[in-house]
Amino acid sequence: MSRMKAVRARWSSDAWVLLWALLGAVACAAMIPLEPSLLEEGMILHVAQRLVAGELLFRDIASYTGPLPF
Repeated sequence: MSRMKAVRARWSSDAWVLLWALLGAVACAAMIPLEPSLLEEGMILHVAQRLVAGELLFRDIASYTGPLPF
């Protein structure tokens, strides 16, 4: 009987790890459509033009990145 409990406890532990990993992957994948391509020259030029126009970096111009855009 104790062997059965050990198997259930192990399966329960593995299920939580898998669920946590799946939740992390879904959270990362949800950021993909929101990501700008910071490797694109157009983004750098656009930010430079906004700075020259008088906007302030980190107040008027923000760039957010997550772990999966590249």
